[in-house]
Amino acid sequence: MVATPINSQPTTVAVIGCGPGGMFFLHALAAKRKALEAKGGQEEALAKLPVVSCFEKSSSAGGVWRSERDSKAVTSTNMYEGLWINAPTPLVEFPDYTFDDHFDTPRQTYLRRKEVLEYLMARVTQHEDIFQHVQFNTAVESVEYNDVEKKFVVVTNFDGTSTTALFDKCIWAGGVNGKPNMVKSVMDKLKDFKGDIVHSSEMNRLESIITGKRILMIGGSYSAEDLALQCTKLGSGKIYISTRCRGGAVSEMGSWPKNNVEVMSYRRVSSVKENSNGKTIVFETTYYDNESSDEESDSEDDDSFDEPLTAEVEDIDIIILCTGYHPNTDFLSDSINPYVSSAKDCPTWELPKGWRMKPNMLSEALGRVKPSKKLLGYADEKYYGDEKLYMATLLIDNTDMMILSEKITEMPLMELDIFAHICIRNACGELEIPSKETMIEEYRLDILECMDDVTARLHMDPKYEEAIWDLPKDHWYPQWFKYKKASKESNEFVKNYYKYDVLLLADIMEVAEYPASFRLDLSDREIKDGEDSIHFMDREVNSIGAKVMNHNLQNDLTRINLANASAEEKEWKTYRDADLPLECLYSDRNVVPLKTKWLDMED
Repeated sequence: MVATPINSQPTTVAVIGCGPGGMFFLHALAAKRKALEAKGGQEEALAKLPVVSCFEKSSSAGGVWRSERDSKAVTSTNMYEGLWINAPTPLVEFPDYTFDDHFDTPRQTYLRRKEVLEYLMARVTQHEDIFQHVQFNTAVESVEYNDVEKKFVVVTNFDGTSTTALFDKCIWAGGVNGKPNMVKSVMDKLKDFKGDIVHSSEMNRLESIITGKRILMIGGSYSAEDLALQCTKLGSGKIYISTRCRGGAVSEMGSWPKNNVEVMSYRRVSSVKENSNGKTIVFETTYYDNESSDEESDSEDDDSFDEPLTAEVEDIDIIILCTGYHPNTDFLSDSINPYVSSAKDCPTWELPKGWRMKPNMLSEALGRVKPSKKLLGYADEKYYGDEKLYMATLLIDNTDMMILSEKITEMPLMELDIFAHICIRNACGELEIPSKETMIEEYRLDILECMDDVTARLHMDPKYEEAIWDLPKDHWYPQWFKYKKASKESNEFVKNYYKYDVLLLADIMEVAEYPASFRLDLSDREIKDGEDSIHFMDREVNSIGAKVMNHNLQNDLTRINLANASAEEKEWKTYRDADLPLECLYSDRNVVPLKTKWLDMED
């Protein structure tokens, strides 16, 4: 174990970006300063707090949570004015500034974007004006690491003038939503389309022209779900959503208000139909992409996909690409940039001989599935250079370089705040950082442990994915995963999925000395006879962790259960209209249902 050296002079830190990640780091620094001052007699420790310079290309803080557009930017990934969050309100509450501290009255189940931003800004400025450390309207042109000086060389530009400065440490906090993902293969197939094609990040400029328009959305995650509801509220015509699979948020929706949305699962754009008005889109099926042979996909006995292999949608006026984003790290030199362009660059790995997956809810149905010889080196749907980072934050090749972004769970703000505390401990020289070899080995063990989780292995092991794909249609897992029909078994499975997320964060919270915990102390759980240690998933969560698991589960179920609404309710009801008895994580109050139908509310 190599302790981070303590310098006689304060460490200098460059923070790139003042969105939530950058703000949370500055807030953690302010909280640490206040705690030392309150303790008294800590002059030496106070003098050694890092000197921080934060660079933000926009004119104000908040990142994508700001709705206004930067007039100098060609494109912007900021949220649109009327956006509401898609996670339950309690999951954006922080332990050091609770909803009791901020809101006068209980909040609704889902918050507006504006409410979240105001809460975040009040929280991060509760101790001091953190923005005194920020240089706004300042773009970072390049960052390199000088191996001789052991310094980061940061070149910035303010009002056309470039400036170079040296720093001991660097934190990239630019956010994973840095650049719209304009998928070239899709754009090529739509080259003859005669309507408007925009990215979901451009919703602000669409709001005035949506009324009565027929819309196609490509991609089925949360942005498509939210925009489909927003466009319906604004009076759009029929909305079609094409997804390459049956996963994603839009596939969980039991019904859509006014029956205005049609989800086309297992579909991708093939072309614009010839000899048409340039507004008829042709789709092909993706259902058989995961089949192991052409013979299987052509079998006359295979009735698992009972729709035509091709489909057409006519008279589309607007196409919205809900295809996600790429992090903007173009200005980082290769040696300090962990991100790569796609999963095809992901390294593969092999399991040790004799490995067997631990029993789980699918073990009986699947039996023992022999793993693929080559496994993908990541445990999520996206690959962002995971193996290059220690604790998903510190660059293994140079731990003075930190990547502050959400990566491992579906609770991005909570995750960012925990990682910010890792960064502040590293910036203060408090972390005991293992050797490079040990960090690599820890990552290997972590990803090996991931193989015991069904969802993680599904992404890493093609043979396991194929085995799950071949489960009988009437089994509870395909009924849930493909057809979103909830059951006792699926609810338990999803709860375990979120337990996995909670335990991942709990481990990092402990190292970060975060002011809250999701897990019971390991000493509270005795090691059973024959055990060398407690398996990851056998660890117990505490009451706060249990709330996080439950709220995520209820967030899924409230969408699925819309299928059970009455015909009258289906005309107007959205998941945001649900009355969920959810407790806040840290404050003594529950969320409350909306007093007005969401479709009738002004944003």
